[in-house]
Amino acid sequence: MDAINLSKTSMADSVRALYDTAHKVISVHARLNALAMSAMQSLGYNGFKRWHRCRAKELFALDIELANEFIDRFRIKGDFKEYELSYSPSGMEEHLKAWEKALLDGIQTLGEQGKAFYELTGMKCGIVDRAMRKLSHDYEKTGRYIRRFSESDWLALDMHIVDDRLHDRFKKKEEGDSGLWKSMMDYTMGKKS
Repeated sequence: MDAINLSKTSMADSVRALYDTAHKVISVHARLNALAMSAMQSLGYNGFKRWHRCRAKELFALDIELANEFIDRFRIKGDFKEYELSYSPSGMEEHLKAWEKALLDGIQTLGEQGKAFYELTGMKCGIVDRAMRKLSHDYEKTGRYIRRFSESDWLALDMHIVDDRLHDRFKKKEEGDSGLWKSMMDYTMGKKS
């Protein structure tokens, strides 16, 4: 009987550790995006500001889903905490290079957590997979921006051309009839689509 309780306890502790690590990565990236949003706005890049704002909202929503799933799936209340961060790049080059490294670190950690979660439970953690896809997509885009801007020797005009395109794209995504903000508000008001 004690062996059964011990195995349940160790599984619960292992699951808690996996969720705590996934929460840290998702929460940190949500906060980093919120800080990057302000940094980009202060540097005059409103398209990059919208990109980071949109991603911050998505990651904050995933973090809430993660906490709910932890309770629903395993009946364990997580002790999720907030992480204090500081982020204030002095320019686009510094921002994108730091961003690329942060994304790669997050992808690697989430990949490890997803694999460990599957090995422990025999199930995939869909939230971790979705967060990893978002970070991977941003990593790919960030690498492309770095290559493009490096080729133009970080010419402000080129960066603002890309910024204008991002602004238009994410404005539609955020504010359109099927925009992210509307979807999030519908979800919180109990109107799942």
